[in-house]
Amino acid sequence: MEKGKEVDLEILGENIKIKKVYEKDGATYIDIASQDTTSLNQVFLEVDGRQVPLASTAGKDKEKVLEGDLVTIINNRTIKFEDKGEELNLLIDRISFTKSYDKVIYQYKFK
Repeated sequence: MEKGKEVDLEILGENIKIKKVYEKDGATYIDIASQDTTSLNQVFLEVDGRQVPLASTAGKDKEKVLEGDLVTIINNRTIKFEDKGEELNLLIDRISFTKSYDKVIYQYKFK
């Protein structure tokens, strides 16, 4: 990842946008946007070869995006890592999301 550069990712069909990477007070901050139904778990930042755990997540705001008749809620948040460096790689060990389906998966008829 490069500081100041926006990156669009698609993971398992889910869009994740890295909006901003910056340093402040000896820490690295990453502004991320994803659908409200997407959760990033076990997130680390590799900083110059060192794996740094997530220190905190701060929710900024939610925005509604209209795509045809479908409304998608985008969650914007900032994640913080207590280190800084030149070579940065975001490591996401687990991602989970919910989807609504309007389909019958199994049907049982009582006799």
